[in-house]
Amino acid sequence: MKPYSNLLVLLHWILVPSILIALFMGNDIASLSNDLELKVDRIKVHTAAGVFIGALFVIRLIVRMTSTSMGALKENESSLLIHKLASLTHRTLYLLVFLIVLSGIGMSIQIDMFEIMRLGETLPENLPELPARRIHGVLTLLLTALIVFHTLAALYHHFVLKNGNLSKMWFYKRKE
Repeated sequence: MKPYSNLLVLLHWILVPSILIALFMGNDIASLSNDLELKVDRIKVHTAAGVFIGALFVIRLIVRMTSTSMGALKENESSLLIHKLASLTHRTLYLLVFLIVLSGIGMSIQIDMFEIMRLGETLPENLPELPARRIHGVLTLLLTALIVFHTLAALYHHFVLKNGNLSKMWFYKRKE
């Protein structure tokens, strides 16, 4: 089975902890009172993380689209249904991350977050009811569920099917 390029693997393994940290951070931020300065400080870091993740995802998508294809799985490696489900899962992961980044940007615009950060103000009390905030929250729940599914599928491929699929997402030396 042909592995992904080392650049795609590197981007994947930078994005994994970055996304997990951003998800946990966002959950923590949501639990804080809007009138705390601490919440605004944490949102600054969360916003920077979101921009970082969005940029890495764009780079990863460009690299993925311009790199050589991984090719279809051999019939004995996977069923057509599993292959289609994997493709759908990966596309949905990309879509959810982009929508989460966009909804975060939308939320920042809606409450004028940059002005709040610049002036050191507190967040509006109606933040949890804002459409962009609700969308952001729902999308992060969907992403969390899909990450769990994706992880379980990778472990299924590795431990049950033993097809070496998981090893594609690790670094390799090029044969010269």
